[in-house]
Amino acid sequence: LNLTKGGTEMATRFYGSLETDYKKRFKGKFGIFLKNLYEVYLIKDKIGKMKEKLHLDINSLMDECKRILNLLAK
Repeated sequence: LNLTKGGTEMATRFYGSLETDYKKRFKGKFGIFLKNLYEVYLIKDKIGKMKEKLHLDINSLMDECKRILNLLAK
């Protein structure tokens, strides 16, 4: 998000990440192996949909911030 008004410029970056094991259920090497199997073969489509939703949410947040900052700049 880049905004310029007069001689002032503001740049902001938005990042998002998807935590797939927020309860820390998969521990140790074997647990990580099982987690990878689970994510790659069982819930691959669900993770893809969640990543797409995260991307849309971040874009929506950027648009809202841009709208608010443009209102404040006037």
